[in-house]
Amino acid sequence: YRGRGVGRRLLDDAVRWAQAADARCVWVETQNVNYGAIKFYRAAGFEWCGLDTALYDSRTTPADEIALFFARWLDGDARPDRAS
Repeated sequence: YRGRGVGRRLLDDAVRWAQAADARCVWVETQNVNYGAIKFYRAAGFEWCGLDTALYDSRTTPADEIALFFARWLDGDARPDRAS
């Protein structure tokens, strides 16, 4: 389903659900080697917000793969670096 807008529609629905639930942000996670997902999340308004080098099981995942986290803040003033 890549390139057909299915992922974007699902993500937009999740963001709308989070807004209706009065959430301050939506987080997503992907591997550092998944460049397609990184581009997708950035294009959808997500910002890189962290990483976890121990999330994946080293017995089943290559050592150079790390978890990247992205957030899309739903209230522009809610970002921690914009706190007053």
